[in-house]
Amino acid sequence: MLEKKIALFGGDPAVGLTDVRFTNLPIHLTSLQLAGLKALHLEGIPSVSPTDVIKLITQSPTLEILHLARLKDAVLLTQPGTGHPELISQPPIQLAFLTELHLSVLHLPFSNLLLSILGVPQLCHFDVSCIVDEQPAARFLAVGVQHLLPILRRIAAVSPAYEVVLSSWGYYTIRIGKLTITIKFSCGFSMDHFHETYEWLSDHMEIGLTDLPLHLKLIDCNMELSNLEWFTQRTNVTKLTLYSNAWFGSNVERVIPLLGQPTSPSVSSPSPKWLLPQLEIIVASLVSYEGNSDIADMIKRRHSAGQLSLVGLDNPLPKRFKEIWLASVEKDGRDSLLSEDWISNVIRVAGGADVYWAGRKM
Repeated sequence: MLEKKIALFGGDPAVGLTDVRFTNLPIHLTSLQLAGLKALHLEGIPSVSPTDVIKLITQSPTLEILHLARLKDAVLLTQPGTGHPELISQPPIQLAFLTELHLSVLHLPFSNLLLSILGVPQLCHFDVSCIVDEQPAARFLAVGVQHLLPILRRIAAVSPAYEVVLSSWGYYTIRIGKLTITIKFSCGFSMDHFHETYEWLSDHMEIGLTDLPLHLKLIDCNMELSNLEWFTQRTNVTKLTLYSNAWFGSNVERVIPLLGQPTSPSVSSPSPKWLLPQLEIIVASLVSYEGNSDIADMIKRRHSAGQLSLVGLDNPLPKRFKEIWLASVEKDGRDSLLSEDWISNVIRVAGGADVYWAGRKM
């Protein structure tokens, strides 16, 4: 059943508007004859075509903020017999004043087209998310943003740290300052796909991601030992967030025991390898009692190992924690995992690190 389009302003042109935000509304967009906008936010608007969007952007060269999300009908036509999208012959669109660009879950070929035709010399906030499924992320990035690379490098260069979010809910995000790329999957999750995107950004951003402090967030994501070893070898994780959804998520605090022991056979081996040795801040939302007991043991083991002599060792020993943030995500919302004896033990083994429970310093 087709939705009836709503004609705003009685179908008359919307003269004088500069800031427009439409969300989940079946409006008759073309009748508004919008032009000269400074901010445009279209999200979940049905029956908006690629031509409609491009025309609207072209008529608003003074745009400063552009946010397009979930425009399911903004789909490029496909070539007969091939299934490949037809390329629209579109001259470049110069947006000399645009500072923020957000493209979220658009049809991938349309997203690529938009990125390839926009001239945005003043851009300082770039946030793009897309569903790629089997398509290599590097191919998507190379097609759309090749001409934007100098601008993206400028945006990323000012960041003192960066963030990676991995979620078994089918997405990952890489955020370097105000440059954000999110890749979503229709089903499942691919670490190989993440590795490819990370390598592409590392090569093209020219900012040395290997040494830059990284905040790694695992959202309902059961990490295999091999994946943690990859982050240990290729990145500099200084902050780790572990979060599980109490109703549907996996218990990501299963990662905690892995952090409390070297991956080599024993601490007394010639050169033990500790996971994430630069880690100084941990944030853990606990679901089970097992996570509780493992936390104190992991802290104690890492702090003890960090006091050993580095003479003759090829691998770094774990740093002492500076901050430990803990909370419960029990289904009933109670702090049933917190006991006075347990939190006292955590504070004791923390050895001076700041310990927080549910945001409150203990």
